[in-house]
This record gives sequence, structure tokens and C-alpha cells, in this order.
Amino acid sequence: MAAAITDTENQVNLPCWDSAEVDPEANFEGVTSVFGYGSLVWKPPCDTRHIVGSQIGCIKGWARRFWQHSVDHRGTPTAPGRVATILHHTHPDMAAESTAAVDGSDDCFITAGMVYTISDIAAILPELDFREKNGYTRTVVDVYDPKDLTRKIDRAIMYYAKPGRDPAYLGRRTNEDIAATAATAVGPSGPNTEYIFNLDQWCGDNDISDLHVAEVARLTRERMP
Repeated sequence: MAAAITDTENQVNLPCWDSAEVDPEANFEGVTSVFGYGSLVWKPPCDTRHIVGSQIGCIKGWARRFWQHSVDHRGTPTAPGRVATILHHTHPDMAAESTAAVDGSDDCFITAGMVYTISDIAAILPELDFREKNGYTRTVVDVYDPKDLTRKIDRAIMYYAKPGRDPAYLGRRTNEDIAATAATAVGPSGPNTEYIFNLDQWCGDNDISDLHVAEVARLTRERMP
């Protein structure tokens, strides 16, 4: 893996791995779909000719948070941006929120995203693993119908913040801290603001309530130069 760069302000390592890690406990057999909760909702995981279907889906027991450094897409090693990761309700940093129900009755741990069914998943994984190389781990999750959370519609690959194995993970951050950084950060994929606003717009366009995304977007707009 590539050597990490130190962000002296935040006292964390800012790595860019050669590729995303793979969850050794995940069973990928027969899985041909990808679930995206960040940039994948508006930017498909591969060339569209490889996508045979797409739909909105939800995962239960996970929360989307802008608690991840970005040094390769929406920031740089010297000025990292903030992008989304996804945290299981058992993650130590979700302890304050995990007293809520996670069985579908509490929106805090219901996360909506896009599910893409791929014609040849093995062919696109190297490219997708490279795209998600900044601290993410590839695993598999069950995906549910957003209109009926009791109905499973797919199993899909997802990239997440694995406790202790995500050196780009910031830990809990206030929405104000995220917005202050995102308002000015820029990386190879473009301004950090674009990432946050695109995700917020996707939620709005699809009548999806995500209070964290909406609040970070609002605060970021207020802090833009």
C-alpha cells in the first residue's frame, strides 16, 4: 500500500491505498449488484453499457456520515476534503445514536442509495476498488425496497468504514466542522461543494429524508467564499 501522509492539523494519517480492502467475512458469491450512497448515486460505478438495471434501495442498520477524509477525489493531501462513509449501528462512534431502533422503525439507521446491477461484476471490480481506495472496505449488504422495508430486493457490494481499518476515517465531527472544510476544498474530481450538493439534490429529487446530508449542505452554502 502507498505510504500515508500526515495531516498535522487533525493528527491523523491520510492514506491512499493501492486498492480498497476486502471484507474476509463477506460472501460475494452470486452478487452482481453495487449499492452506492455517496457519489455513486449520481455517478454510476462503471460505463453504462455494463449496467443492466438500476433502482433506489435502502439498507437497514447503517448511517451515512461525512466523516471521511478525501485526498484523491474532493481534496488533496495538504487540504483534504470531506466525503461520505457509512457506519454500522454497532460502530463505536455511533454509540450515542444506537439506542434508537435499527429494525426499520428509525430513519437514523435507514440509508437510501442507488443499486446498480452489473452484467459482469468481476470485470469492473478492479476499477471500482481503485475508485474506493481511500480507506474503504468492500463488503456485501442486503438491500430493501424503500416503500416496503420488510421486502428484500437485492444483495449488493458496498464500501464502508471498517472500525480500525479505515485510516482516512475522521471519527465523529460536527456538521459545522465538515462544512467549514468542504466549503473550500478542491480535488482531482472537483470541488468538495459539488459532491455535497449533488448528494443533497439527489435526496431532494427522490423525496429522501437525510437530515445529516441536508444540514451539512445548508451549512456549506453559508460558508462558501
